[in-house]
Amino acid sequence: MTPSVVLYAEHLLNIRQVTIFATLLSESNQETRAELSSDRRSLSLTHGGETATIYLPSEIAGNASLTLPMARSKVLSFRLQVTENMATLGGTQLSQSNEAPWPAASLSSETSVACRGCKDVFVKSSVITTWKDLPSEDWAEMMDFWHCHKPDNHEPQKADVPNPMKGYAACNALRTSSGTGLVDLCYLLISEQDCSGIQRTEDGLKCVRCDAELGVDDVRAEGLRLFKWSVSLQHAQNSAWETYPVQSFVCAQIQALLDAQALRKFVAYSGILEDTTGAILLWIFTPDLQYSSSLLPREPKRAMKILYQAVSNPHEVLEKQRSSVDELQLPDHILQTTRKDLEASTALLPISARKLQDWNMGHKETHLDWHAPGKGNQYMEASLLEPTQMITHVAKDPGVPPVQRHFVGVTDTILNWVTGM
Repeated sequence: MTPSVVLYAEHLLNIRQVTIFATLLSESNQETRAELSSDRRSLSLTHGGETATIYLPSEIAGNASLTLPMARSKVLSFRLQVTENMATLGGTQLSQSNEAPWPAASLSSETSVACRGCKDVFVKSSVITTWKDLPSEDWAEMMDFWHCHKPDNHEPQKADVPNPMKGYAACNALRTSSGTGLVDLCYLLISEQDCSGIQRTEDGLKCVRCDAELGVDDVRAEGLRLFKWSVSLQHAQNSAWETYPVQSFVCAQIQALLDAQALRKFVAYSGILEDTTGAILLWIFTPDLQYSSSLLPREPKRAMKILYQAVSNPHEVLEKQRSSVDELQLPDHILQTTRKDLEASTALLPISARKLQDWNMGHKETHLDWHAPGKGNQYMEASLLEPTQMITHVAKDPGVPPVQRHFVGVTDTILNWVTGM
């Protein structure tokens, strides 16, 4: 059944307001009314005998007035002031939790690593005793620029030739060692001696049991790069296997590029750039916001707001806009998942907010609350499925908490709602 009322809200940190959109199947009238809950954390709107409720991404100030636009329309929009403490602390709270899952500090000697699909164990507990976070990709270059006390070198040095005596030089690449695991935002770098059940192919590393794509061979580091989105982790013996959605790692990588390059546009592609025809141009419109929708479960979501468009000539785009566009290389199935996630998020937005000139508007969730081992993992596993498959997958699993089973029928509801408009 197509809902008569669909609500959507965003917390705009910079102006300390929550913007609310209400999409109706028929024009608003005198009987259309809205009201805040007593705790000022949710809003209900009634129209045509149907009521929709949305849990707001921030608490509304006590003196905020709730007045609907007088003009008759199928799309209503208005803003509400948030409380002072939420306005001042919101940005700090968000930035503090903006990190990729599984940093080195969360791993221990009891951590095991297995295939995300078949749970075949690659790295057994106690094999790796130490986990260390990797520096950024351009760490050597930055050290060369900013090192305060560089070691003396009295030997003549040729121009453009790295000095092998410098421990921080680019020629002195990090290398794996047995018993030590290195952790990046999107992958685990592990010595081959510590792994089993992994085979090398022309397409990269694959699981021996189920043939799933796992990562790539890092020749320079003399180790194996296992993508985090391809594995499951167990933090202690007999505990539940833990996984995260692909989008958590992709957003962490984008955020790292934002911090390092100070650019807002990225060409996401797979394979060789010159041969790629199915890339996505991403423009990070808002790096950090909270939003909620009456079509989604209760908890507001934290996300990046992204403008995106398909590009058939990514190499030309980069050549023409090299100073303002960076590249983001992803495996093909991760690129396709990213595309589907963005398209699904666009359907949640009001029709008037889905386009900006030639760009499509969407969200990419950056943080999920299902961190506890064994909670929500089935939904996380399902994030690689088609949207309708994901909903069915979660609906049939009795182990998924009720708040996540609320996703049942969401895809069909969105599609019916859009079609009905």
